[in-house]
Amino acid sequence: MPLRLSAALVPLIFAGAAFALPGTQSTDVMKRLRLMTQIRDTSTTLGSMARGETTFDADHAGRLASKLRADVAAIPIHFEFQVIDAGSRARPLIWADWSGFEEAAARTEAAAAALRTDTPEQLGAGIKVLEQSCQNCHRRYRLAD
Repeated sequence: MPLRLSAALVPLIFAGAAFALPGTQSTDVMKRLRLMTQIRDTSTTLGSMARGETTFDADHAGRLASKLRADVAAIPIHFEFQVIDAGSRARPLIWADWSGFEEAAARTEAAAAALRTDTPEQLGAGIKVLEQSCQNCHRRYRLAD
């Protein structure tokens, strides 16, 4: 898949997170949605830099990648409690298949850890792998829009 097409998927991967907040009652769900929105926004910014849509700055990309790594590492913590409300996109399968969910989160964390930010090309390749990992997890553990 070409980088341009692949990078365009980042907002779609996380679509719905920002829109779900108004129907959300649970603080646990709000925290999860906020985390996923942060991951989406950071990934989108990094993808934009990789594609040359915004100025590439290796130092700024490195700081964003560090933030992304920390946010991605926090995913399982935000799902420890089985809380679903009207604003949640989480499938109950997350908790029924907790070890599978943790493995999927670990793969995403590994993809985030592997991000290199020295060049736009390195960054773009890493974002593509991260997107794929996010998509795989969302297909299995997130309700469709």
